[in-house]
Amino acid sequence: MLAAVSCAALLSGCASGTRTGGKTAASSPEAGAKPGSSDTQTAQAGQNAAAAPKVVMPAFTADFEPPAHGDPSQIAQTIVYGSGGAYDDTDFSVPDGYASERDDVTYGGYITSLTYYSQTAGMEKTFNIVLPAGYDESQSYPVLYLLHGYAGDPNEWNAARVVCGNLQAAGQMPPCIIVQPDLWTNQESKDGAGFVDWINAFAAFPQDLTEDLMPYIEAHYSAATGKENTAVLGLSMGGEQALVTAFENPGMFGYVGALAPMIGALDTGGAASFMTSALKELNMEDTDDIPYYIMQNYGTEEPWDKEATDEYRKSMTENGIPNAFYIIEGTGHDGNTWVPGLYNFAGRIFRN
Repeated sequence: MLAAVSCAALLSGCASGTRTGGKTAASSPEAGAKPGSSDTQTAQAGQNAAAAPKVVMPAFTADFEPPAHGDPSQIAQTIVYGSGGAYDDTDFSVPDGYASERDDVTYGGYITSLTYYSQTAGMEKTFNIVLPAGYDESQSYPVLYLLHGYAGDPNEWNAARVVCGNLQAAGQMPPCIIVQPDLWTNQESKDGAGFVDWINAFAAFPQDLTEDLMPYIEAHYSAATGKENTAVLGLSMGGEQALVTAFENPGMFGYVGALAPMIGALDTGGAASFMTSALKELNMEDTDDIPYYIMQNYGTEEPWDKEATDEYRKSMTENGIPNAFYIIEGTGHDGNTWVPGLYNFAGRIFRN
């Protein structure tokens, strides 16, 4: 449950996360900005950006350090409820070098510390973005939103640029835009925040994602829209939020991944006393709203979230929601579980 404290160093080390050139899209101004205020400056920046090209690709020269995990290719158990499409692929092993940068692959541009105005939070929030290799504004690209865990930040998913780049180079994943948001949706400082503080800050994120960040991405980048073009994947507390967001907004997400998701997506006894965003069940009344693919995993050494993940799988299965689940032998609540999870999820999405 203490999610990303131990994993942050592992995943954040996957890339330097620095931007070495180019410009970024300006954040959206808050309505009603007062003359002479910082809000006016933000509004002016937005006007300046409107006249500029929508995206300027940055130079990316950061070295990539692959995550230092062992062999996550040993699958202890696989349970798939559903058939057809990605559900027919039950091989969740990973190949050698799947998370290592290769000389023969052209990777996408990585831009960090972008901002947008969140009406939900009442402030500017940050996100990182990966634009696919050969990004062309005349085309539209599906979008994958990657959610970090407790005590994490947008840098926690920096491995995505290389993992997804390798899949795309191999023709196993369509070119897509990858967005790494900050789930902290609260004006209070993160400094000194405790577990319940993080829960409360995360509780507003589904609204922030669907009403603030997604419209911003669709307005400023060549993003394809609709369920068939929208995916969300999260780890630990971010995994719980991925499920909550998808099931609170039926028909919006076509692909949903939750890697060792923590308690809270369901109203399960004691969790309800401190989880502010809980559902009674994981179900969708209209079958047309059901995602094309839902995947969960955890490792045999998972210390906190086995029961929660099992409860989510049970609820979906009992309600006729297709879903896939697998267990990795010997891994715990860290990048050894999450980076292979990203590989297996990313290789199965945007194919309907």
